[in-house]
Amino acid sequence: MNTARTLLAALIFASSLGAAAVVRAQPIEEGPIEEGPIEEGPVDEGPIDEGPIDEGPIDEGPIDEGPIDEGPVDEGPIEEGPVDEPDDPKQTDPQKAEPEIVPPELVELVEAVYPEKAEAEGIEGVVVLEIDIDAEGKVEAARVLEPAGYGFDEAALVAVRQFRFEPATVDGEPIPVRITYRYGFQLAEEVKEPVEGPEGGPEEGPEAPGVVNFKGRALERGTRDPLIGVLVIVFRGEGEEAYGFEATTDEDGAFEFRDLEPGDWKILIEPSGYYPFRTSEGVAEGELTEVVYFVEKGSYNPFDVLVEGTRPRKEVNRRTLEVAEIEKIPGNFGDPIKVVQNLPGVARAPFGGGEIIVRGSSPEDTKVYVDGIEVPLIYHFGGLRSVVPAGMLQSIDFYPGNFSTYYGRSIGGVLDGDLKSLRPEAIHGYVDVNIYDSGVFLEAPIIDDLSIAVAARRSYIDYVLEAVIPEDAPINLITAPRYYDYQTQINWSPAEAHNLRLFVFGSNDLLRILFENPKDLDVNLQSGDASFETDFVRAILTHTWTPSADYKNTAQVAFGRDVIETSLGDQFYFNLYNNQFSIRDESAWIATPDMTLVAGLDTQISWTDVSIELPRPPKEGDSSFNEDITDTVALEVDGAVTVAPAAYFNLELKATEDLLFIPGFRVDYIDRIGELTYDPRLTARYAMTDQWTLKGGVGLFHQEPPPDETTEGFGNPDLKPEEAIHYSLGAEYVPRDYPALLIDSTLFYKDMRDLVSRTTELGEDGEEEVYNNGGRGRGYGLELLVRHKFANRFFGWVTYTLSRAERLDFGENAWRLFDFDQTHILTVIGSYQLPKNWEIGMRWRLVSGNPFTPIVGGAYNVDLDEYEPITGAVNSARLEPFHQLDLRVDKRWIYDTWTFNAYLDIQNTYNRPNAEGTEYSFDYRDSRPQQGLPILPIIGVRAEF
Repeated sequence: MNTARTLLAALIFASSLGAAAVVRAQPIEEGPIEEGPIEEGPVDEGPIDEGPIDEGPIDEGPIDEGPIDEGPVDEGPIEEGPVDEPDDPKQTDPQKAEPEIVPPELVELVEAVYPEKAEAEGIEGVVVLEIDIDAEGKVEAARVLEPAGYGFDEAALVAVRQFRFEPATVDGEPIPVRITYRYGFQLAEEVKEPVEGPEGGPEEGPEAPGVVNFKGRALERGTRDPLIGVLVIVFRGEGEEAYGFEATTDEDGAFEFRDLEPGDWKILIEPSGYYPFRTSEGVAEGELTEVVYFVEKGSYNPFDVLVEGTRPRKEVNRRTLEVAEIEKIPGNFGDPIKVVQNLPGVARAPFGGGEIIVRGSSPEDTKVYVDGIEVPLIYHFGGLRSVVPAGMLQSIDFYPGNFSTYYGRSIGGVLDGDLKSLRPEAIHGYVDVNIYDSGVFLEAPIIDDLSIAVAARRSYIDYVLEAVIPEDAPINLITAPRYYDYQTQINWSPAEAHNLRLFVFGSNDLLRILFENPKDLDVNLQSGDASFETDFVRAILTHTWTPSADYKNTAQVAFGRDVIETSLGDQFYFNLYNNQFSIRDESAWIATPDMTLVAGLDTQISWTDVSIELPRPPKEGDSSFNEDITDTVALEVDGAVTVAPAAYFNLELKATEDLLFIPGFRVDYIDRIGELTYDPRLTARYAMTDQWTLKGGVGLFHQEPPPDETTEGFGNPDLKPEEAIHYSLGAEYVPRDYPALLIDSTLFYKDMRDLVSRTTELGEDGEEEVYNNGGRGRGYGLELLVRHKFANRFFGWVTYTLSRAERLDFGENAWRLFDFDQTHILTVIGSYQLPKNWEIGMRWRLVSGNPFTPIVGGAYNVDLDEYEPITGAVNSARLEPFHQLDLRVDKRWIYDTWTFNAYLDIQNTYNRPNAEGTEYSFDYRDSRPQQGLPILPIIGVRAEF
């Protein structure tokens, strides 16, 4: 009987889904190096903050060491008094003196290759970078903080990676540090030599160039990326008789030597961050020797070099997860979107579900977007996989509350998948195979400024199940659970200020089951043939126009089709065919350095056909044991058209250098129920110090009720929008001496009003309303995030949420627990890179059990010849706490033109029998917990090229 109700619940849940000049590239300024407080004896001088040291243009070849203008050094305020001096200066305790800190000093500068396009157009730029320097003075990692575009970012990164420093020291001991560095690209004026020599005659011409007899390319082993600006040395002989020549690779990693003497030559390539490459080559008289060298990187972590700039934080809580970082978190099967369920404020979804439950809101209250366009679903069956693979995504933005007016139609949270910007210089991709599914991703350049990426994935668990289920089993999987998805992205920049991107993606899920004895499940079932299928496709065209540094316009047009077909024989069915058309346009204008105006339009148009014959869908708080499957509602809707326009406005105002206000306003029209909503919102951030930031927000949010609740004949067309007020207040702390660490805490309160609730009251027409807006809800608590960005081979985070989520149903006087109220949610995640390309990771979770409505007894129904349950108070009992350990081990092998990765991902490592629900005996006298996922090892391999 429980199985039948589960099938019906799946059917009913589906019904609730709505469906050129001499060029010099020069580092011009080294950023501030933050030193700890320096205390000389008993004199407290306070923190000494060394301001930016402006090193001026350094023109290196031919070496012209012009004056280096070391700009003013801002040592910050020195608090001198009162000074408590000892009676005898000789008695000063040397143990109380602070350590002597010496910043790193640049000793080997590498000049970047000026980007050809920027050179041709006479463009200059400055790239601000963050550089990690190890205790030997080598550059361990570099990332762009303030990008300049036009290829400057990539060129600066290549050069900076080859810098060498005199390491920073503390009391003479070398230490690793992180600094900020400004790399300037300037066009020097061409120096013209006199046409005539000093005697008045013609100048003697240059010697004719020699003949190239040895050339090649230096590429990164495994990825085939060109090594730009790398020194290639050829030499021969030993000791004092040794001699050789040097060449520097260009933007394609190419190098060449002229007129090398015949014979054997030794080759050395030793860029920073790579293993030294040594080999030997023979040069023959009158012949060209051509080679390709693959140089192995010291670490293949994608965050060693990060080209993308960091967006300034504006929201109270915007948690951005870079796909390259989170792809290997245990327990997520390499799926970046699933990682969102490990963030603070997000409740644990039951096994087999992909719900995103945020700060006490129902799962349907949180909207999911891809590239800013809303999508109907983000997970395949069972929540195992998302419908967009990692190769297509750059990052995941998650807003648990107080999100900007860009997003609407939601009172919960927002998840938005940002697409990766395609800039491939060669064909790259991967093939991933594991026990559940296989996927392929490929990206390639077509012509200059035009590139394409394609991907596809298909599960084969259906073949596995068909092979292992016995022929005499009471269940026959006509089509076992299977899914597939596909994606295509095309990027084109027809002009410098314009960019076009087309992204087409879709998915399909199918399950068909045949029960031999359906009446064993429920006496009212007439057929055991069950079918579930969902299918959707979206095509998103985005045009970005950036005519100046102060203005940007983004226009989007999207079309999609959603199909849901579910049935249980001919008795119950739900079929939905929805066409969705979306238009978005947003303009952002930096009016002054302290004020930015953002305005946009957001319109959705849909036309839908629906046919339904089902019991009414269960709602939050309902018990699945009290459903009468014979009480069905039939409905046919053909060509229903709805238009949902919206307009929004934001003002980003810097009241002071450290205080940012963002007031905003959004207006939505809900066509289905003919209602206008007005949502004022405000967020603020105050940087008290370089380490501490305060943040807060308050705003109003609306959403329309689900279609099944407002459709005449099935629900109540007179319902109003549901609304919520979000309040949040928090602080962020980044230690001065360890900026890789972030501590983020937030207090939140969510007041939900006009929630749809069941009712038996009669409306003005004398008919039962079925639903009204008499429900209330609230969610409040504390979120804590301690996050370690990738540094020193490690990344991870610890999150803890202490919360309470409650509901007040229509007609009731007492608040009750929300279905997904989880008082305590603790998640610990860590991943560490070992030598020789090994990586290990873990995830451990401890979560309060979900509330449930207990069954306190059973009553025998003579007519139906079965027991019916007697339920207790709604959500008055709670399941046992959930805890689970997941582990992952990765090993990567590096080959010349590709890499091979094998991984083992183990869920529920110590096989904890976690309860996901309760099963009862036929007469409801006895019960036992329904256990969730047992230990589950996932083995997979991945080849990247």
